[in-house]
Amino acid sequence: MAGDGSLHSRVVAALKVALPLAALALMATLFLFSNGPRRGDLPYAEAEIAALLREPRMTAPEFAGVSSDGTDLRLTADSAQSDIERGGTASAARPVFDAATADGTAYRAVAAEARLDPARGILVLSGGVVLTASTGWRVETATLAAALDRTWAETQGGVAATGPAGRVSAGRMQLTRTGAGDVLVFKDGVKLLYAPEP
Repeated sequence: MAGDGSLHSRVVAALKVALPLAALALMATLFLFSNGPRRGDLPYAEAEIAALLREPRMTAPEFAGVSSDGTDLRLTADSAQSDIERGGTASAARPVFDAATADGTAYRAVAAEARLDPARGILVLSGGVVLTASTGWRVETATLAAALDRTWAETQGGVAATGPAGRVSAGRMQLTRTGAGDVLVFKDGVKLLYAPEP
């Protein structure tokens, strides 16, 4: 029994030294014989890298601010890039423009692309714009211009809208803010199909 115990003790003592040394040897082997980085493992193709160097862009940009009349503004997009040749304007892909007025009315405009003109403080959304309001209105148009320093937006073409009063089609639409609140005005050949919500 004593012999078995001392043999067991010697084996345990030997393994305490041998196993950590074996682990170190395996780790050293991994580092010494590992393959270096391969060009094919890069996440971007060479053409994409060249395009990024020519046209630097931001991924998932976000712009936020408050207009002079107290409206909270927020613009997000999938990507954005600056155009130095066009006076520092910026373009954005798949933008979402949110505005929340001081009295609690919220607006959201979603489009395929946008162009920001910081000198004029104007954001132009295009490529199929959908504007929704917490008051129940939904407006579809090709292009929408919105101010970044005050509550103002105007379409640059025909609109199709649905809301609490029914369906409206018009040549243009304009949203402004007055002392009494927001005013949504349809212009140029307005047609209303009156169908109030029950």
